[in-house]
Amino acid sequence: MKMGKYETAEMAFRRASFLGKHSVHNSSSIHINHLKSFLGLAETSSLQPKQLENFHLSIIKDSETVYKRPRNKSSSVSSRS
Repeated sequence: MKMGKYETAEMAFRRASFLGKHSVHNSSSIHINHLKSFLGLAETSSLQPKQLENFHLSIIKDSETVYKRPRNKSSSVSSRS
């Protein structure tokens, strides 16, 4: 992501995350880049209240999406042992 394009990136990755939720094209890189876009926004200025809300919702939704995948869930459980 280029400097100054974090707001556009955040909106694009949020949309990709939403659309990929029930798609075979859903990948963890979408969710990681979405969170990176928030980091870029926070580095350049304070996050606005709506951006903070989107960030918190994204963390919750992304963790639920990733954890619901059977392969990720089984590896997560086995790594706790």
